[in-house]
Amino acid sequence: MSSSLLALSFHFFCFLAQDAPPEFPADPTPGGAAGGGGGSIFSMLPFFVLIGVFMWLAVIKPQKQKENEEKQLLDKLKKNDHVVTKSGMHGVVMNVKDDEVVLRVDEQQNVKIRFQKNAIAAILGEDEKSKAEEKKA
Repeated sequence: MSSSLLALSFHFFCFLAQDAPPEFPADPTPGGAAGGGGGSIFSMLPFFVLIGVFMWLAVIKPQKQKENEEKQLLDKLKKNDHVVTKSGMHGVVMNVKDDEVVLRVDEQQNVKIRFQKNAIAAILGEDEKSKAEEKKA
């Protein structure tokens, strides 16, 4: 393996040592400016637009959709919903205020904990509620 690495390094240094002639136009345009350099920005514009569209489709749009879904989830939060927080704590919603939620996490000892509303990760459905109740029994 070291011989192949050595050979690769040798070929790389040989490539760097090559004398490549500079690519200047033979005849400068009138006025003293060399031709060909002025249109390079405009020729790259479609490439930059393509990168911008790709970034929007791959990063920005999915992130905004996720934020909208989370906002809708928090807006439909109501009393007696079974929820899971982002830290993994299960509980039942007792009270919903503007940006605060009170969860009951232990029914026998009536333990209640206040959370910020954005700490709620998911509202459990009916099938998940029954599974949680079966585990308690």
